[in-house]
Amino acid sequence: MTWLARDFRAHWNDPTRWSVGVWLALTVALFAYVVRHGRDAPMWEEWYDLDGLYGVTSSLDWVFGRLNQHRYVLGRTVMYGLFHATGGDFRAGLWVSVTLLSASAAILLHTLRQLRGRWHGIDVAVPLLVMNPGASENLLLGYQMHFTIDVLLIALFVRCVACADIWLPRVTAWRVAVLTALLALGGWVGLAFVPGATAWVALLALRGRRRDALALALPLLACGFFAWSYAELRRNPTPAGVPNSLPEAANVVAEFYSMALGNLGPRWWPASGLLAVGFTALLAAAQLADLVKSPGRRAVAVGGLAVVLALALMAYGTGKARPCGFAVRSIPLLAFLPILGVIHCVKFVGPVGRRAEFAGASVALALTLVVHYWGWADGEKAGRYHHAKSDLFAEDRDGGLPLEFLLSKHQMFPCWEVTTGTRLLRSRGHPFARDIPDAPPYRVVPLAVPKPAPAEVPGEPAGEWVTGAPPVWRFAAPTRGFVAGVRVTLRYPRASDRVAIQLAWRRPDGTTGVSVCMPWLTPNDWTLDFWVNDEAGEFWLRPLNEADAFEVRSAALLLPAE
Repeated sequence: MTWLARDFRAHWNDPTRWSVGVWLALTVALFAYVVRHGRDAPMWEEWYDLDGLYGVTSSLDWVFGRLNQHRYVLGRTVMYGLFHATGGDFRAGLWVSVTLLSASAAILLHTLRQLRGRWHGIDVAVPLLVMNPGASENLLLGYQMHFTIDVLLIALFVRCVACADIWLPRVTAWRVAVLTALLALGGWVGLAFVPGATAWVALLALRGRRRDALALALPLLACGFFAWSYAELRRNPTPAGVPNSLPEAANVVAEFYSMALGNLGPRWWPASGLLAVGFTALLAAAQLADLVKSPGRRAVAVGGLAVVLALALMAYGTGKARPCGFAVRSIPLLAFLPILGVIHCVKFVGPVGRRAEFAGASVALALTLVVHYWGWADGEKAGRYHHAKSDLFAEDRDGGLPLEFLLSKHQMFPCWEVTTGTRLLRSRGHPFARDIPDAPPYRVVPLAVPKPAPAEVPGEPAGEWVTGAPPVWRFAAPTRGFVAGVRVTLRYPRASDRVAIQLAWRRPDGTTGVSVCMPWLTPNDWTLDFWVNDEAGEFWLRPLNEADAFEVRSAALLLPAE
């Protein structure tokens, strides 16, 4: 019994088992998450990719083309191969993303083990940070594979930073050169690494032999691509609206950095922003001190500063153009800040005593566990919401709702490509759209648009979901009869993920019929087709939330063709 107890304590206290065990458990858990919540359907920006994936337009032009400010050359090449290898399954990107995040955590764990020559309890934080399910976009949207490819490349880059004073300078230079070239093909996330990485390769190459200067060729090409991409974006900017003012930009930058605390960033704001920005400044100061005072640490310091600079460039771009910096997709990126801090401590911080080391590691692990807990809480919430929306869409699709009405009720993304993309998927026999019927022929009868006013809706349908006193538009049909649907063109004043809009009508028997659309709106004119398929002569239109008021530009009845 004494031997058994001693053996149990030895296994319980073995950091190897904890680090590798947590990494393995999280890998399995994230694969299970994808199985449970992933759906074989295009999501978000994937609607822009369908023509390139199916070859309707030039696939080569699509691979090298722009998506907003990004050129995902590497990611789209992989995406194209996966799409055709899996028969057009949009979940393939989810499996790849989990694999890439798991591989990134494994690379960083191996690096820390190699630096110390042993495992340490703090290593458990690495998979908890990198494989945080709070970054749900990376686990639910297949095209986010572009992003997780960059995460893997950055993990390899950080490994080069950690080992720069162990490997020969030319070995590090060539590895970083190749990584820089690959990162340059990974959108603006990867391009942000190009300036600092090029300077780092130049430093390493100059320390080696003359022929090692050839390693600069790839980073210099990447620099050219960086400059061209920036100039091209200035000539052809994305329609992102008015750039933020300096105070607004500073606030968004702090929000971006606060995601180093995962899903606690928005919860603990603004303390989270101050903490993350302060830690980043402290890390940069430590790297600068190593650069100035310790020639032996210079290669590591410049590499670390390249990572800090890259994240600063991402923060600058986010602060300049985005209304908010709380993007969960950034969680794995910002995880590299504390990981760099751990690497710096392992390499350059001398003995601090076992009690101090234990206290510091305990506080860091406790914070990491809290971050990861809220990651699971928010990740599960996002996953359930995602597959609930998909299941509601499938229910209406399988019930025979015509295409125009189906896409108005369940708008997938605020772009016109959703309708054409759905027709393309249907023509190629994809299960997402294979059985969606077109609407029967109908004639359009314009309706006069009244002024909105707070009013009672007959029967108060869905009244328990109404917030406040939203305005109501009351339309009168020329005659009572069978109506296939009602078409409304509206303008919404701001961007919103989902806006619940209700159309109600009174039937001849006195009961009330209801149709609800949940469009994803941006400031633009949007046309919604409400499915009625009933006899009606009077209609009431309203948002279900007072704050979601909009302007009705036109309205019309959709009647069966004569």
